[in-house]
Amino acid sequence: MEGVNPKFKTDPSEYSEVERVKISTRGMRIDGVDAYSKLRDQGRDDVESEAVDVLKSCGIYLEFNRDKVKRGADRDYIYMVRVAIPGGGPITPTQWRVIDSLADRYTVSDAYTGEPRPSIKLTTRQDVQFHHVRKTDLVPLVRELASAGVFPLNGCGDNVRNTSACPFSRYSKVFDANSLARDIANYFKLPTTAFVQIFELPQTSRLEERPPEGSFSYPDNLLPRKFKIGVSALLNDGERLVGDDCVEVLTNDVGVVPVTEDGKVKGFNVYVGGSQGESNAFPTFSAMAVPLAYAGSRDELFSVLDAVVTVQSEWGDRKNRHWARLKYLVYLMGIRWLRQRVGEVMGHELTSPVEIELGERVNHLGWAKQESNGRFCFGIFVENGRVIDGPNGRIKTMIRYIMDKYEEDGIEALITSQQHLLICNIPKDRMAEFEGT
Repeated sequence: MEGVNPKFKTDPSEYSEVERVKISTRGMRIDGVDAYSKLRDQGRDDVESEAVDVLKSCGIYLEFNRDKVKRGADRDYIYMVRVAIPGGGPITPTQWRVIDSLADRYTVSDAYTGEPRPSIKLTTRQDVQFHHVRKTDLVPLVRELASAGVFPLNGCGDNVRNTSACPFSRYSKVFDANSLARDIANYFKLPTTAFVQIFELPQTSRLEERPPEGSFSYPDNLLPRKFKIGVSALLNDGERLVGDDCVEVLTNDVGVVPVTEDGKVKGFNVYVGGSQGESNAFPTFSAMAVPLAYAGSRDELFSVLDAVVTVQSEWGDRKNRHWARLKYLVYLMGIRWLRQRVGEVMGHELTSPVEIELGERVNHLGWAKQESNGRFCFGIFVENGRVIDGPNGRIKTMIRYIMDKYEEDGIEALITSQQHLLICNIPKDRMAEFEGT
């Protein structure tokens, strides 16, 4: 850790410029930089830096075509839109059709096959990404996504990002990590007022303002950096419950792992300080999360999560963004120090974590029986998460065909942390037909 020197609990006089921009939005409660107008200014293909910082919390990144720059051309500004899909889904056939059709209209590029083609990207955090989007298409893209009930809010930015979880756990009789992840994501959802204003979302968008009670209270300058939460799962191997760590829970800022007793979940271990990020530009390190506490109930779990994020918000470096992740507090201040700070926020000491095994990293490819309803799920391999019609097959066309053909059977799609796609709720009598698709 030589050379790593964070400015913990940064004095406001030393805040970075990004922090000052975030303050102007009052925690995404107002459009403090007039991103509304900047997005609609077609006199330039990019947007001002302060708008870039605000739009990240709306799930939008400004990029440029690096291949063209390497060939000596000017920067060709493009955008990436990341849609948060907590726990990987479910995504209904109707929602997939919207995603697929928007990709056809707004993501056509020759970057992946050498020929201009549309594509959809599934990420390791179970998001859906649209790449190579033009500025003129950003507002209609977000509005059409909202009409289908999917949103890029919390997709990027200095806030709690998309909460990841084992998608197949949705059909478990013992522990539904997918549902818990969706509840956690909703608890840490950003205020929606600025997002709604920037994109002029209609009332029919189904994006409701969070009630002040029962949700995390973001400060005016949000969090010091991105914050990731993952939830691991359980599998029944026929004899006992075993851990399913397909999300690699210890790579998250906070990892939640179920603790079992007599075949039932009795509580949760909470781990803190994970991060895979490294850089050659400045001193840093990657890290695995370490045990923090045991929560004996769902309510207590949410209290612990709230307190951890609160401590990170108060103590994280707001001067040097490259040292602003939770791992720097964990590894430089120590886990005892963090336990004490979290306990102070909660008003009582934390319960010590239980010694357990995390389990294996299951890929969920191929057929699997859904424990809750006796139906079946098929995991489709998607190379690098790129849903596209290309040299390796017409993957994009195939998935659209499946979603259309089996919609009446009640199928739904879920994204795995390995960037694959699960097609679930397939009736037993249609398995052979499905496999021949």
